Amino acid sequence: MPIKSFHLLLFIFILCKVNAQKVKQAEKETLPVIVTQPYLDSTRSLTQGNSKMNAAYLTLTYNFNNIDSVEWIYDEVKVPRGEAPVKTYYCAISGYIYYCGLQVNSKKERRIIFSVWDNKYGKNNKNQSSDSIRPKLISVGKDVITERFGNEGSGIHTHYKYDWHEDSVYKFLIHTVPDSILKTTTVTLFVEINNQWKMIAKIKRPQCIGYEKGAMSFLEDFNGKDDEHRRSASFQNQWVRKVSGEWVEVTKAFYTLPFGDKNRKIKDYGCGLSSSHGFMLTSGG
Repeated sequence: MPIKSFHLLLFIFILCKVNAQKVKQAEKETLPVIVTQPYLDSTRSLTQGNSKMNAAYLTLTYNFNNIDSVEWIYDEVKVPRGEAPVKTYYCAISGYIYYCGLQVNSKKERRIIFSVWDNKYGKNNKNQSSDSIRPKLISVGKDVITERFGNEGSGIHTHYKYDWHEDSVYKFLIHTVPDSILKTTTVTLFVEINNQWKMIAKIKRPQCIGYEKGAMSFLEDFNGKDDEHRRSASFQNQWVRKVSGEWVEVTKAFYTLPFGDKNRKIKDYGCGLSSSHGFMLTSGG
């Protein structure tokens, strides 16, 4: 083989090897990362749940501190087949003043819900909040039901009765607009249904919170006594859009068990991470 040809082949080999290393490094840097407290062992095998207590309440927290002026938040939720017991709430996006997601209300009814708290989270008695701290409904989607809620603070609750399916991906999009002059924050929820974006509701709240600095997804047994059945969900493709129009992918989440597990003899909960399904939570069963 001529020396020039050999040197050319050697150059091409080195170039391909360097590029391959760069690709591997780039993939490593963009893969999702989950951070968890030491006592929350996500590798632990799940055990049989306790029918006399609630399934563990689990959260994933996304930090936007290094992202300026977040106006839109996008997230996808998928519930595995057979892991959607009655009275389970799969929160796609929870911000400082709102939360939204999928809910199993009964064997015959499922919902998409969206709620916004009164200023300073209101009062447990929903009727005791003055009009000055209550959110105002600006617009609402077709067939969406609205009402006041209480018992966990107070505010506006909206829900759309929709028979969402397990093993299907549901896309949520939140738009937040703070107004420092009027001292209000307007939040709008869109959900993709049948390949079209449906507006659930647009709600204005009497407090300017500025742009979002973070958000959460969580898994909840709102019946409060069904640790016996397993509930799971994956939360994937988290993106935020800045006021400038730039989209930024969120690839890091903090996994927490807010109420601890000191009273839980059975550790039937966990978190996981998948390149195809993103962040995963499972509790009960």
